[in-house]
Amino acid sequence: MPQPPVSPPELILLNARIIARPPSTERAEAVAIAGGRFTAVGTTAEIAGAGRSLAGAGQSLAGAGRSLAGAGRSPRPTGEGPRILDLGGRTVIPGLIDSHLHPVAAGRVLGDVDLYDAGSIDEVLARLSERAARTRRDCPVVGRAACLDEDALAEGRLPTAADLDRVATNRPVIITDVNKTIVNTAVLRRMSLGPTTPDPRGGRIGRDARTGEPDGIFLYAAKRITPVPGQSSSGEELPADEALRRSLAACARAGLTGVVDASAGLDAIRAWQAAQRRGELPLRATIMPAIALLEKPGDLDALGVAYGAREGHLTIGPLKIFFDLFIMHKSALMRDAYEGDPENRGMATMSVAVLRRHMERAAARRWPVAVHTTGDQGIDLVSEALAESLAKSGPMSGPCHLIHAYFPGERALARLQEWDVGVAAQPPFVAAWGASLPKLVGPARAERFLPLETLRRLGLRLGGGSDSPIIPFDPFFGIYAAVTRRTGAGSILGKAERVSREWALFLYTLGSASLLNEGDSRGSIEPGKLADLVVLDRDILAIPEEEIPRVRAVLTMVGGEIAYRSDDLG
Repeated sequence: MPQPPVSPPELILLNARIIARPPSTERAEAVAIAGGRFTAVGTTAEIAGAGRSLAGAGQSLAGAGRSLAGAGRSPRPTGEGPRILDLGGRTVIPGLIDSHLHPVAAGRVLGDVDLYDAGSIDEVLARLSERAARTRRDCPVVGRAACLDEDALAEGRLPTAADLDRVATNRPVIITDVNKTIVNTAVLRRMSLGPTTPDPRGGRIGRDARTGEPDGIFLYAAKRITPVPGQSSSGEELPADEALRRSLAACARAGLTGVVDASAGLDAIRAWQAAQRRGELPLRATIMPAIALLEKPGDLDALGVAYGAREGHLTIGPLKIFFDLFIMHKSALMRDAYEGDPENRGMATMSVAVLRRHMERAAARRWPVAVHTTGDQGIDLVSEALAESLAKSGPMSGPCHLIHAYFPGERALARLQEWDVGVAAQPPFVAAWGASLPKLVGPARAERFLPLETLRRLGLRLGGGSDSPIIPFDPFFGIYAAVTRRTGAGSILGKAERVSREWALFLYTLGSASLLNEGDSRGSIEPGKLADLVVLDRDILAIPEEEIPRVRAVLTMVGGEIAYRSDDLG
């Protein structure tokens, strides 16, 4: 039997199916909340009894309590007793945490046409045309996908400028995804390209086989020369504060109670601080300052920015270092060449000497680092430099981690184990990119992409995330991808690296919390922890696998406050 609440509960959730501490499948039925924290977890009878004893002598729980309905954002009582929410058997999970995304950028593209699940060129054009029909004629029409692949489209090819011209010829029509941008003729005319225009380094311009003219497809590094606005309904780029508001509201609807801003400059940090002081942060946010900010530490000090510093829902996390580049651009640093590109093994953004200097500066402040690294060679170099830094300086004020780490080798994994270095992984990439990866790195290497089961088995700190806006910040799609590893083309990539549903849920709860050095304060539903939870519309551990991406949050709570409530809750 749980210990009774130490103070009168402000909110009690009853008759639920509570998955309190993933990966454990043990269920509770009720939870009490007071002061923004869980105070008791147990059966409905136990929690109701504890609440009754604290509600006042002779006063029934039902009489003392009040319905959550109509409570607005805050369910806190005014003295009449706890609010009561009978969940009628709904599933409750700990608050979900996205360990790596870019909230401002994600907010700016929320208005883009969703092409993530489009299965044909005709479907792509229909969605773009629908948007074109209801927007001003001078507004660009921008669609966003994860990774359009000819093998996953019914026509067996990618759309071209000629296809997009069917949507509009007098304004820009643009499709963008992780490794390509496709534009219509209106955009091509503005770019002044021709048959003799050379491909940019690391990129490829698609060309008409007969004329050599650009066909509207810009691959890999070539996508950087195309315009992709972060638009509002007017076609203008959203200000950072508005983009942040939109992004966090959408995150709450998705069931997220915590996010990580994966690389923040001074302006972004100021925007986060201003939002917190205006009371506009419905979720918890961990900010990773860019490592370059340490070159002028006085700027950070003036803002009160140091590892672990907290203000309301805002926490300062590790410093972000960006080492090698992108697997889907064929620029992740690999030991062996890319398929069909024998001279290309990817590249790093800095030398190992510079990487070490960054780590030394961080170590001088005991500030942990989070390093973006993707290719097997890049991961080897980063893990070696990080192990040397930790051996020399001793432990930081919190754990370091690698970001992405798509292809870790045995030596790198051993270093991560030895030095308690975690991994911020993005399971949705398996589903979104899986059909294309074998073409870039070959089938054998593709099978080893994001080896979640290997990382889990080794006991590494491991958190789940999206890298939104690269992939939508839908944690349930991420859980589905981790469980099935099914690609957009229907194949399974790396069957041996699938994880159980319980462990996939762990990645987005206690796993992400532990990665951020907050496993003792959030990530599970236990007395004393922050009262972050999500009520689901179905039981994520019991439904068929194919239903997991359709799971939706009906209530998201952060510190006992309502961040999102669906009308479906009743």
